[in-house]
Amino acid sequence: MLIQISLSIMVLETIKQKKIQYLLLAIATHMAINYLSITAVGYSVLYAEFVMTGFAIGLGQWAYTRIRETLTA
Repeated sequence: MLIQISLSIMVLETIKQKKIQYLLLAIATHMAINYLSITAVGYSVLYAEFVMTGFAIGLGQWAYTRIRETLTA
């Protein structure tokens, strides 16, 4: 869920800043997450969960800082 919210914030940044880079980044990140999670399941489900957790933490931190910058500006 955190990954989806973070990707939605990337799309919102596209609209807010009128920069297509955030949309392309959201699409590329989503594709990378899908590819890596499917590939990781081939090793083990636990490994796939670790991959997804890593993405969730990284994207959650990015989304948190973007929201925090928006609220303090």
